[in-house]
Amino acid sequence: QQFSSCKLRDPAVLTQRGLEASVRQALLHLGLPVGAPCLSLDGAVRVGLPLKYNGVAVAWQVVPPAWCSRNPPHTPTAEAQAQAWALQYRGYTVLTVPFHEWAAVLESGDVVVQAGYLQSMLNGLSLTAPRMANL
Repeated sequence: QQFSSCKLRDPAVLTQRGLEASVRQALLHLGLPVGAPCLSLDGAVRVGLPLKYNGVAVAWQVVPPAWCSRNPPHTPTAEAQAQAWALQYRGYTVLTVPFHEWAAVLESGDVVVQAGYLQSMLNGLSLTAPRMANL
């Protein structure tokens, strides 16, 4: 039996752009108006999946394997945390989609299950001011 450093081979899980594309597809299935990737108003931070939800600026942050520790529990690196904090500082409420959780959801092969995962995150959205907390 060969050891593979990464059992996941699907680009929809391994790359930031692939994660964004598959998450975008599920959000569109929910009928949400997800914006195109853009820069924050000051041009300093990339917002991969911007969305206005009930008047709140939401930034969906996908966390690819490169932004996590290699072994479970795949703790986000300082780069992922800094990205989230930079978005929060600019007024976004950040919803994080870690690659390993999204991979488990994608295994279902059902866009309804994928959309349900994201909808549950939106349902738990706190409409209070963003705070600087660990992911």
